[in-house]
Amino acid sequence: MSASNQRIVTAGDAELIVRKSRFLGSAQPCTSAAEATAQLDAARRAHPKATHHVFAWRRCDPQTQAVTCRFSDDGEPGGTAGRPVLQAIETQSLVGVQVIVVRYFGGIKLGSGGLVRAYGETAARAIAAAEIRPLIATRIVAVEVPFEQLSAVERWVSREGLTVLGRDFAAGAILRLEVPVARLEAMARELADLTGGTARTRPDEPTG
Repeated sequence: MSASNQRIVTAGDAELIVRKSRFLGSAQPCTSAAEATAQLDAARRAHPKATHHVFAWRRCDPQTQAVTCRFSDDGEPGGTAGRPVLQAIETQSLVGVQVIVVRYFGGIKLGSGGLVRAYGETAARAIAAAEIRPLIATRIVAVEVPFEQLSAVERWVSREGLTVLGRDFAAGAILRLEVPVARLEAMARELADLTGGTARTRPDEPTG
């Protein structure tokens, strides 16, 4: 197993034929429950005649780093479908991903062991076909900036390649930034130097 979490950058697909049953796998980036549902709905629309639409997803909370997962056998015997798909995800230490495997039944039963191997291998092949990169731990911070220095700070943010998640001008200028954890201390120092110590950086408040 990988030492640190990884993510999928571009989706991967795979196909496996086992004793006339056809298994189609798709590994996709997925960062929310709504996105997971939309992807599964799309798979069901694309394969309305498939006998099973099995899925597993695994996500990591960017603030707490807590990892959560879910899977479904979608009518296959318990533990023979969703669990091996999830295991394929866990083997690569992937987070922010959903793998969907649809099955067209070929008329020959595969048995529990055969199902585990077929679903697990299809998921593993789909993941192998995807582009995978290390996941960089980030934090969301709020930066309070005097209005007269906002333009300079935004130019600095752009040069540094940081992600701006939002702007709030209700009580001064506040930028919500996603910052790699390794850059937090350096970012605070650089902003202080840039603004003569007037910019203030603090953890962003959770929004539910």
